[in-house]
Amino acid sequence: MSGFSQYGSLRTNQRCQLCFLEKHRGSLCTHYGGTKLFPTGTNTTYDNEVSTAITLSSPFNFGGVAMTTCYVSANGYITFGAAPSGTNYSPLSTVGTTTGAISAFGQDGGFSASDTTQPAGNHEVRYEDLGTEFVVQWQDHANYHNRATERLNFQIRLVYATGEIKIIYGNCTDPGTASSGTTPQVGIRGANNTFATNVSALMIGNTPSGTTCDWSKAVTGNANSSTMLFSGGANANVKIPAGLQYSWTPGTLLPVRTFSATNAITNVGATVNWTAPTGATAYNVQYRVLGNCDWTDFSGNPVAATSASITGLTQNTTYQVQVQALNGVNRQCILISRI
Repeated sequence: MSGFSQYGSLRTNQRCQLCFLEKHRGSLCTHYGGTKLFPTGTNTTYDNEVSTAITLSSPFNFGGVAMTTCYVSANGYITFGAAPSGTNYSPLSTVGTTTGAISAFGQDGGFSASDTTQPAGNHEVRYEDLGTEFVVQWQDHANYHNRATERLNFQIRLVYATGEIKIIYGNCTDPGTASSGTTPQVGIRGANNTFATNVSALMIGNTPSGTTCDWSKAVTGNANSSTMLFSGGANANVKIPAGLQYSWTPGTLLPVRTFSATNAITNVGATVNWTAPTGATAYNVQYRVLGNCDWTDFSGNPVAATSASITGLTQNTTYQVQVQALNGVNRQCILISRI
């Protein structure tokens, strides 16, 4: 008998506007212009700082709302509507008074002024408005608890014309070995943290133990509190490859959210079933052995029905399945849901 985990799809963004999540490999262009936010003044370190409201040169459409300002947290994310608490290390699941969040490495990040010897690197957070894009950059950033060894470089980019959100990672060291702050939140959130309608979190962990899958193999999470492992103590293989990019673009297609029980299970196959979301006309189905980093396309794609009979499986092996809804133009994001 083959065991199954099933993946569904994710609805995201404020006012229930949907998105399509993509992953790419490319490069990060470091910005040295614009405005340095942190460290402030003559300080040489930053820890828990939050910017004042930064005016965008054009309104940015986030979940159907034209955002004209944003706030930058030294802890790896930006917010809309209001400044977050300086000690909010979980921006996707903790809302406060904000009306949206975009998180590239949301956890307790930064450095300590009390350290006798400061870690090497140009530790700073800055932003630059390019007219077409608004860019926030963290350079030589670190998990506060691994600040002696980690150097993380990443950007959040807002594309004014399309509403696209990009998170791009540059050169990042392997994760440090401290056990705190090792599960950052990555993704986007709307005005509240209701998972089904307002949160698109990414997720990767040490599953199964010793996996070699890095952050490019992340899947969309199954809760507003889903996280990305970055821990040398747990598994240093789960690292951030240089040039990794996650991007979200607005869409209108409702996602697959409900799976029925898997049936017709045999030694070499099974049938997976799901509930049709509004607007879907077909589906892409993929599957993999639990622990594999890459997916296999179902031979019958695109699937017109709300079920797929997968064959050629290995007995006594756990598989994972993901389903993506299509309507000829739009696609939707994917989340993990274990059954």
